[in-house]
Amino acid sequence: MDIFIRLNIEYFDMFPKEKRISSELFKEVYADGAHIDGQYVYAKVLHTGTSLDSCFGVVVPQSTVAQSAHRSRVKRRITHALKQCVDQLDTGYAMVVFAKEDIRGTENEKIQHDIQNLLEKVVENGKSVH
Repeated sequence: MDIFIRLNIEYFDMFPKEKRISSELFKEVYADGAHIDGQYVYAKVLHTGTSLDSCFGVVVPQSTVAQSAHRSRVKRRITHALKQCVDQLDTGYAMVVFAKEDIRGTENEKIQHDIQNLLEKVVENGKSVH
């Protein structure tokens, strides 16, 4: 078990504190952010207009995944996929990623591909994502 934990520690890590979205910014993104749709996830994105690093939040609603252990696992999988693609996004964005019901039982590669597509849409739209 100890070997498993050491080998996969990056998979279970959260974003560093400076990359996590604050409560106030979460509310602002949820209310005013642009909606970008994917197959397994969708995102609300807001360009903050600052030179700070982009920050992220992940939401897996109880209505989407009922059991808390499964919700946590889905959240870890989304976070891991985001960490792989986060360098594509310029500074100054706040993004909240929401899981859809279709995410249950989906392979990690498909989730990562879906998140990569979301980030590409954000980059294509540039600062017009308000």
